[in-house]
Amino acid sequence: MEKIEEITSIVEELYQERRIPKNIRVVIEEVLNLLKDSEHSNTVKLSTAVSMLEEASSDPNIPSHLRTEVWNVISILEAAQADE
Repeated sequence: MEKIEEITSIVEELYQERRIPKNIRVVIEEVLNLLKDSEHSNTVKLSTAVSMLEEASSDPNIPSHLRTEVWNVISILEAAQADE
C-alpha cells in the first residue's frame, strides 16, 4: 500500500506540470483516480496505469522532455509490479 501512495505522489507531481497538453493531462488524471481507487487490487492498478501511460507517451503532441518524465513514471510502475 505504501508503494502505491509513493507512486501516486509522483504522478501528482507530473499532473501539476503546466506544459502538459490537455489530452495527456486527462490521462494522467485518470491514472491518479485509478491509483486512489480502493476497489481494484494493486496489480490491476499498476498494470492498467502502465498501459494508459504507455499509450499517452506515444502521443505526437507531448513534448520530448515530458515524454521522458512519463517514461520514468512507467519505469517506477513496472518496478512496483515486479515487487507485487
